[in-house]
Amino acid sequence: MKRQTELLPLATEVLSLRGRFLEAYDVLSRMLSDGILPNEVTFNTLIHGLCLGGNMRDAFSLLDEMEANECCPNVTTYATLINGCARMGDLVGASEVWNKMVSRGCRPNVVVYTSMVDALCRNSMFNEAYDLLETMKRDKCSPNTVTFNVLVKGLCARGRVDWAMELFDEMETHGCIPNVTTYNELLDGLFKAGNDRRAFELVSAMEERGVKLNTVTYNTIVHGLCTCGKLEEAWKLVGRMVVEGLRPNEFTLNMLIHGYCKRGMIEPAARVSEMMRKVGLKPDIVGYSSLICGV
Repeated sequence: MKRQTELLPLATEVLSLRGRFLEAYDVLSRMLSDGILPNEVTFNTLIHGLCLGGNMRDAFSLLDEMEANECCPNVTTYATLINGCARMGDLVGASEVWNKMVSRGCRPNVVVYTSMVDALCRNSMFNEAYDLLETMKRDKCSPNTVTFNVLVKGLCARGRVDWAMELFDEMETHGCIPNVTTYNELLDGLFKAGNDRRAFELVSAMEERGVKLNTVTYNTIVHGLCTCGKLEEAWKLVGRMVVEGLRPNEFTLNMLIHGYCKRGMIEPAARVSEMMRKVGLKPDIVGYSSLICGV
């Protein structure tokens, strides 16, 4: 029986993380029928899997079942549910979970706070999201880089790049060091806002601080260069990307093809298409559509 007690929760976890939720439920039912009470880890794993799949209704049902089986939800349970609601843009659901957590004396941690910031940002409630950072400090739960990145991303997605840059300058006063994700979100926002000069200044600052550019960074810069017609610089950047040991993907090369075709430069676009084949990438409908439009 002890061996079965150890294996059934493990099987539930594996099946849930692989997306086989019905089978995971069957294992949970077997546990209950065999008189084995699931613990927080088992329930949390199932709830996590359901939230990842966007199945919030069943995730909340499982929370009720968890409480019915006298298994007390912990901060991980609530964090998972709030994060799931945030991903769906469900601020009401996230708020209800938050209120339930607080009313039951469970203190929110940085993960919970960050998920609530995300939920607020997805509903364009940026003042409230920023106020929550202040609440975190008062509760002696310091925001981390991920927390700031969530707010920066939300601001940039809504065109509030100036505010995002102010937040970027403020991060270090909170003891948070911007990482490559922070820079990527800001670069994307700046290029979309047409502020190329500030974007390239940010790239220089990024390199000066020793923050290594990743594929997302390169793609964002290539896109910005192509958009403002700096195709030669974009092509050189792809070469640098290869030298740095990063492999261009379909997105990288499709941007170049589109940039060339937009300006009637069909031959360079065709060379990029041929290069895609040489590096093992298949030209897709995006690349072919750009070529057809260019011709």
